[in-house]
Amino acid sequence: MNVGPIPAIHGFMERAGTAIDHYAFVELNEAFVIQTIYCRDELGIAPEIFNVNGV
Repeated sequence: MNVGPIPAIHGFMERAGTAIDHYAFVELNEAFVIQTIYCRDELGIAPEIFNVNGV
């Protein structure tokens, strides 16, 4: 299972000087739902702002 989005998003936020809680909505599209959920949990994204239009 690929968890590449985790370090990629951490790197992006570090360079941008932001944090997950700076965003109103977060969309992450991966091939497998379990991968998406794992990444959401590891990144600390609140479920109510995550993939609000579906997983």
